[in-house]
Amino acid sequence: MGEFEKAETELRIFDKDFGRDGPVSRYQIRLLTSRAMRSPGLLKEDRTAILNQARELAIVSIARFPNHKSVLSAYCEVGIELCKLTGAYEVFDDAIAELKAAEERVGDPEISKIIARYEARVTAQSSDFSDFATQDTA
Repeated sequence: MGEFEKAETELRIFDKDFGRDGPVSRYQIRLLTSRAMRSPGLLKEDRTAILNQARELAIVSIARFPNHKSVLSAYCEVGIELCKLTGAYEVFDDAIAELKAAEERVGDPEISKIIARYEARVTAQSSDFSDFATQDTA
């Protein structure tokens, strides 16, 4: 809804009162991702820096909650946004690798569906990059 400061305050209060858990971590990652992509007037470098903060938070959160599929999904979202912004796939590749490792550990069929959904999104996005590059050179 674009009210990033209010959301950040609420998350900070909850974290202080109850401690960090998987859902709070996921919301913090999503907040940073949304702020990076939806805040008006930010330069590409600023958006990239905020997404890298989200990436770092996701990595720390996954170390604490390695089987939490929502935290892993939030990490994938960071990777997808970085792909869109920079064309680099390293973060997304790492996020998918983390999801696949959790899939092997947990055996949750929902994780398999999540992996397939994200891989399809990136494949579609890759073709968009190819189309853009073709149009740019024409």
